[in-house]
Amino acid sequence: MLTLLADERARIYKRHPEDVKEEEKKETLRRWQDRWDRAPKGRWTHRLIPNIAEWVEKGHREVGYYLK
Repeated sequence: MLTLLADERARIYKRHPEDVKEEEKKETLRRWQDRWDRAPKGRWTHRLIPNIAEWVEKGHREVGYYLK
C-alpha cells in the first residue's frame, strides 16, 4: 500500500494538485483493489472486505463479529 500512496503523490506532483487529487485517489484505490483481488494471501480478510474503496470511504467505525 505504501508504494501505491507514493506513486499517487508523484502523479499529483507532476500535475496540478488542485485539479487531480480526487482523480489520482480513485486511481490508487483501483490499483489497490486490483492487487487485493489477485493476492494469494489474506483470502479470509478478502471475504470480509471485498471492496477496498467502500471500506476506506466509510471512515471510523466499530469492528466486531459483524464488521459494521
